[in-house]
Amino acid sequence: DLYPVGECDESATLCRDLDREWQKQLQKPKPSLLRACIAVWMKSFLLRHTFLNFLWTAASLSLPFFIGRLIERFTCEVSQLDAYLYALGFVLVSFVRALVIHPGYFLGQRQLGMQIRVGLTALIHKKVLQLSHSALLKVTTGHIINLVSTDVQRFDEVAAMFPNLWWGPVIFVTTVVLVYLKVGPSCFAGFALVPIVFLFQIGSARLFTLFRDVTAKLTDKRVRIMNEII
Repeated sequence: DLYPVGECDESATLCRDLDREWQKQLQKPKPSLLRACIAVWMKSFLLRHTFLNFLWTAASLSLPFFIGRLIERFTCEVSQLDAYLYALGFVLVSFVRALVIHPGYFLGQRQLGMQIRVGLTALIHKKVLQLSHSALLKVTTGHIINLVSTDVQRFDEVAAMFPNLWWGPVIFVTTVVLVYLKVGPSCFAGFALVPIVFLFQIGSARLFTLFRDVTAKLTDKRVRIMNEII
């Protein structure tokens, strides 16, 4: 037997909320499924992850500080009592990040991706049941199967990386300021490589998008042919 899921994770609840926002989008000149998803899940996403993102950043930036102060102990610039306190702080922050922040952060993101995936799958199922016979002739079974089995699954990965869109620049700027205060202007020599890597990743993402479009078309064709054979 399977354990009962919470009401917020039930397909009926997710489909109802997403369908309500989608009907609102259909009243607009240019309906957008993305805006419908944002209207359903963005509020809960911000409330759930903003505080955890802040704790994750604070913990990640404090660990190098504790390590640096412990290393300074070997140069006799830090007293023995302070070294013990820095070591205790390092252990406590690592413990809290591993057992509290990390599970809550990634579990919440995976749950959000699952909710979007289930909501879209249920909405596709509802739409297919409402199609007329003439409309079904224009949509292949392989295309529908590919949507549910491949395309919708990508939201699990997107939800895990989505906070980096706005939280990544915040962490980058904070790191630059802290390293500048510690090292000085010479730190900019290393940070100058970041824009180069960023441009390389943009180019790689665009190339991957082209390959992904070709793969999706070939997958639709393959599933359609196999369905005709069966």
